[in-house]
Amino acid sequence: MFREFEDLDLYKQIEALADKIWMSVHEWADNFARETVGEQLTLSIDGVASSLVEGDGRQQIKEKLLFTYARGFLKRSRYWVRRAIARELMDSATGADVLKDLESIHKQLNTLITNKRKMVEGGPVPGSFSGTEH
Repeated sequence: MFREFEDLDLYKQIEALADKIWMSVHEWADNFARETVGEQLTLSIDGVASSLVEGDGRQQIKEKLLFTYARGFLKRSRYWVRRAIARELMDSATGADVLKDLESIHKQLNTLITNKRKMVEGGPVPGSFSGTEH
C-alpha cells in the first residue's frame, strides 16, 4: 500500500522551504520588491508542491506524470532566489541555504519522476514509491 503523498519526506521538505521563503519575502520592506521578485519567488516555490499534489491526484497513470511540471517550477525558483540575492533582497548566506535546499529537492524530484516513468512503462521500481525515503 502506498503512503499518502503529503507524508513523503520530499513533500514535507518542499512545504517547509515554501513557508521559509514566504516568511522571508513577507519581511521585505520594499513594496516593489515584494510585489515583483517576492511574488514570483513565492509563486514558483508554491508551484513545486502544488504540481506534485495535482499529479498525484490524477486517476490515470500517464496523467500522474503531469507532476513533472514541478521540475520547471523548481528551476524557476532557483532563478528568483538568485535574483533576490543579486538585488540584495535576500542575504547571500540565506540564499545559499535556499539554493542548497532546492538542489537537494531537485535530486529527489528527479528520482521520483524516474520511478513514476518506470511505473508507466511497466518496469520494476526500486525502493519505495518516491525513491527518496530512507
